[in-house]
Amino acid sequence: MVLRSDRIPAAGRDDLLVKRIAAAPGAPVPPRAGGPGTVPDDHFVVLGDNPALSTDSRMWGPVPAESVVGVMIGRVARGGHRGP
Repeated sequence: MVLRSDRIPAAGRDDLLVKRIAAAPGAPVPPRAGGPGTVPDDHFVVLGDNPALSTDSRMWGPVPAESVVGVMIGRVARGGHRGP
């Protein structure tokens, strides 16, 4: 999903971020994201693809649904062709 970092407490910057949804509202918080617990209503647990360098719900906790500005379903390679 695409997130606005300025709507995530503790994220700080004013950037767009792309993260994977690890858990939706009401689901258990995954152990790698700080579980146990349940994701609160109107929040998501998100994780980056590179745990060694990524900032995500492991640092911020669950992110508010209001920080979501879009959903990424693929990527466009340079030159306008769809990537793999």
